[in-house]
Amino acid sequence: RRERRWVLPVLAAAAAAVLAIAGTVTVQRFTDRPAPPRVTAKASLARLGGAPVAAGGAAEVIGGSKLRLDVRNLPLTTGYYEVWLIDPDDTTRMMAMGNLSSAALSGAADVVLPLPPGADLNRYRLVDVSAEAYDGDAAHSGKSLLRGTLTN
Repeated sequence: RRERRWVLPVLAAAAAAVLAIAGTVTVQRFTDRPAPPRVTAKASLARLGGAPVAAGGAAEVIGGSKLRLDVRNLPLTTGYYEVWLIDPDDTTRMMAMGNLSSAALSGAADVVLPLPPGADLNRYRLVDVSAEAYDGDAAHSGKSLLRGTLTN
């Protein structure tokens, strides 16, 4: 009988240790997750004259280093769509950010483009999506379809 009295407390202690270890591992998994990237500015992209009525989208600056776009219902084109940051006080001052992929045009969200280091988003706060032709001219075509102003 004496030998059996110690078995139950030892089993209980072992079970408690297993539960403590499992709880610690679970808590660490939830607390060690990196924080989601911080959105530092947003813009709602409204359609301009040449875009279909259903066209629209949104832009977010992520962590100050990336521009995430969700663009919907742009028309099919024989060219491509370019994303620009424009100075609203002098619309001749602009930075080309990159092209929208064909996935973005088919309805997929979250096209992410890198921002140039040191880009002044207080100055270049208009996000513009333009239709461009494959003509070798890197300048803005003047055919803006979507535009919105970044706000903090």
